Amino acid sequence: FLPERENLPPSYEQKHFYAADRSGSLRLVASRNSRDGSLRVHQDVDLYAALLCDGESVSHALRPGCYAWLQMAHGRCTLNGTALEAGDGAAVSGESSLRIASTSNTEMLLHAQILVPVLRSDRAHGMASLTLVEKPSVSILGVLTGSSHS
Repeated sequence: FLPERENLPPSYEQKHFYAADRSGSLRLVASRNSRDGSLRVHQDVDLYAALLCDGESVSHALRPGCYAWLQMAHGRCTLNGTALEAGDGAAVSGESSLRIASTSNTEMLLHAQILVPVLRSDRAHGMASLTLVEKPSVSILGVLTGSSHS
């Protein structure tokens, strides 16, 4: 995450979030105001971690004007009906809520903020770049696959 303003004094935080706290729910692990025991970041962002068992689901309401990025670490799920698997990332806009349904044991990170990072890939050259998109016009902007499926 980039800081919300320049010249902030450097800081460092570290915290262990137990699997039991992330199991079956979205556990807030980083936020602007350190709420609910999360780490503090200097950005209007909420970062959640989750571990879901096969068949479990979670929902998350997005604030108005908020976008999200879901990054799959392990397993498979659907995000508002779109299938994702380990290594995939999905950018979401224009939705008021997210429904994540696990189709296997799953580990993921959900990043929600006013601006969404969209990873654009040049597969021919094996390169990727990060672009900030302020007003995307579609609900699911795209899925970046981390495996061999398209």
